[in-house]
Amino acid sequence: MPQPSRRRPGPRQPNAGERPGVISAITKCWETEALRRVTNDAMDVAGGAGICKGARNVLAPIHEGVPIGITVEGANILTRSLIVFGQGAIRCHPWALREIQTAQADDVAGLDAALAGHATFALRNAARAFLLGLTGGAIAGVPASGRAGAALRELAQLSAAFATITDAAMLTMGGKLKRAEAFAGRMAVLPQAGQSVVQVVFAQPSPLGLLAHA
Repeated sequence: MPQPSRRRPGPRQPNAGERPGVISAITKCWETEALRRVTNDAMDVAGGAGICKGARNVLAPIHEGVPIGITVEGANILTRSLIVFGQGAIRCHPWALREIQTAQADDVAGLDAALAGHATFALRNAARAFLLGLTGGAIAGVPASGRAGAALRELAQLSAAFATITDAAMLTMGGKLKRAEAFAGRMAVLPQAGQSVVQVVFAQPSPLGLLAHA
C-alpha cells in the first residue's frame, strides 16, 4: 500500500527547488515492491482468469509491467544496497555530511567540531541503546499506552540499537560502507519494518486492531 509519509513530502520537494534523491529512491523501491506483492495476490485470486490473455483480463498487463518498474531507473536491489542506507545514513546523520564537507574544504576547525559532535552523538546513542535494552524499552517515552505503547517502546529500543550499529559501521568501514552491498541491503529494509509498525499502531490504536496485524 502507498505510504502517506512518503507520498506527501516527496512530490512537493521538487516544486520547492529541492532534489530529494534518497526519498525518491526509497519511494520507488518500496512502492514497486508493494505493487509486485499486490499483483501476485490478485493473480492468486483471479486464477485462470488472470492467465488467459484477452480484453477482459485486466491483471495481465499489470503483471507484465511490474518487472519494468522494479528494474528501470535503478534496479531495486541496487537502490537498497547503495542508496537507501549508504546515502541515507550520511544525509540523515547530524554530523556525517558535515564531516565530509569540512574535510573537502580543508576546514580543520570545522572538522574537529564535527568529529567531536559525532563522537558525543555516538556515545549518547550507545548509552541509550544499552539502557533501553537493559529495561526492555520501559523507560522510553511513547505517545500511546497498552499494547500500542508496548510496541512503540520495543521499536524505540530497536531504533536505538540500529543507530548504534550504524555509527559503529561508519566508524569501522568508513568509505567502504557503500560498497558493502550485502550489509547495506539488510540495513536498508529495517527502517521500513519499523515504519510499518508505527503506521499499524496509529491506524489501529485499539488492542484488537493491533492484534489483527500481529
